[in-house]
Amino acid sequence: MSGLPGTGKSTLAEDFRCLKLPVKTYSIDVIDPLLHSEGIEINRNDEMEMSNKLRKKYGNHILSELLDKKIGWHRSFVIDGARKFEEIKYFQEKYGEECVYSIVLKSSYKTRMERMKKRGIKGEVEMNYKKLRGMDSREGRDISRISRNADLIINTSRVTNDFYSNIARALYEL
Repeated sequence: MSGLPGTGKSTLAEDFRCLKLPVKTYSIDVIDPLLHSEGIEINRNDEMEMSNKLRKKYGNHILSELLDKKIGWHRSFVIDGARKFEEIKYFQEKYGEECVYSIVLKSSYKTRMERMKKRGIKGEVEMNYKKLRGMDSREGRDISRISRNADLIINTSRVTNDFYSNIARALYEL
């Protein structure tokens, strides 16, 4: 599952958890433990910096390789927060393209800003349109590439019956 910050990935991941699907996230399961082990504060900026440092040193697939070690063996699982096409490609190559279902969430700037301020994560509470556009310019190209190859793109600006219909369709295809 991919999308820019504030598009609803964590919310959708929680819905998947309620359906008893195992969910792993790049930040919680890979990046945050690394930051913690180095005594670095866990916040959006440090997570992005650590992610980029690892990708630069080991390649864009590295976070998926590290996350894969934490998944164990499950018939179905959800991965929350892919930011690079190579992260998804890693799982497609390992498990087969037909076994990997890619969902991209999109949302308006206004909705994303409201969500980010409401959730209160350090580095997001003080978010404004200029900072959000800057973040998007860093991550947007990669998410666009993922979107071009996605199995499903869901607009989460408004949570409507269509939103839940798309989720139901995604689950059915899983």
